[in-house]
Amino acid sequence: MISFKGLLVCAVALSTTGFATVEEQLISSQEIPHAQMPPLNDWLDDFAEAQKQALEKQKPILIAFLGPSWCSWSDQLESDVLSDPQFVKALEKEVIFLKVDIPEEMAEPSEELLPLLKLKDQYHVEECPALVLVEPMGTEITKLKYLPLEGKKFASYIHEILNDFAAVNHAVERKTLQKIGGSELKALYAKAGQFADSTFKRTLLKKGLKEDRSPYFLLEEYGYLVAQGEMKERKLSRVRNKILARDPKNEKGALRQLAIFDFEALSVRTKRSADVEKAIAPLVQYLKTFGKDDSENAWRIELMISEYLFGKDQVEDALLHAKASLEIAPSSAKKEVAKSIDYLQTKLPGQ
Repeated sequence: MISFKGLLVCAVALSTTGFATVEEQLISSQEIPHAQMPPLNDWLDDFAEAQKQALEKQKPILIAFLGPSWCSWSDQLESDVLSDPQFVKALEKEVIFLKVDIPEEMAEPSEELLPLLKLKDQYHVEECPALVLVEPMGTEITKLKYLPLEGKKFASYIHEILNDFAAVNHAVERKTLQKIGGSELKALYAKAGQFADSTFKRTLLKKGLKEDRSPYFLLEEYGYLVAQGEMKERKLSRVRNKILARDPKNEKGALRQLAIFDFEALSVRTKRSADVEKAIAPLVQYLKTFGKDDSENAWRIELMISEYLFGKDQVEDALLHAKASLEIAPSSAKKEVAKSIDYLQTKLPGQ
């Protein structure tokens, strides 16, 4: 049986960073046989040497943290992408390649393994495989997703990220920043979100708050403050009032996004049953006020509430919201919502 959570992927599209996850496209790692990988001749295996070359050539380093012989996905990435001559050829002028093999057990690492452990910790690598782009001096640029692509297309994906990094880096320079505005500023801000250096986003956000008259950057600021736990701060209230003033009738979807931000912030603080009602209150109120005029998103919000309640073992209430979603969902989504309802019914007490 597919889990209820798995049937609610469509609700994720409402979150601020919502996009389809690559994991949905991947087959189970248990289906991938382990194999002895041939050596990657174009890849270095020493960070000091890779950094030396990166500094000399002023190129970033692409680090592949792999678990050969014990991690099936590492073997898959290595055989399908990293060892592909087209992948290497497409990127050899742009990056320095570094492969780091992580042993399965590192509880008591030998002196030889200590540098690997240090590098793994430095870039906060929690599992293999992991791909990390770093600047010549060692500062992290970004971590890369493992997409199910052939070598040449995976290289294009990395090439695009490097281009985005160069564009954002250039944009935050004082002289360039003064000339940027409108849709270009929003596009650069969106690109900046994928990089480890948060100053990119904050710099572009600061400019956007000063110059953009839409609720876009105010919503981003509101989301940032909420994520920092500043739910009761005066600054948060001021930002909220500005958003309400710019989109009082929700014509740009600002009030919907506010409701989602508030729900996400309150949901992580849920400890008692009374807190559950408090957490979903922003979404429930939004549906009462704007649900009829926002049918495109109302059914997703009902599913979002349903999934949350199911996670809190309130199955009957979760079922009610799932049924409400089914009533207003477009025909293209009704089948999946119906599956969610069927699954919830099997979890009712006494079933």
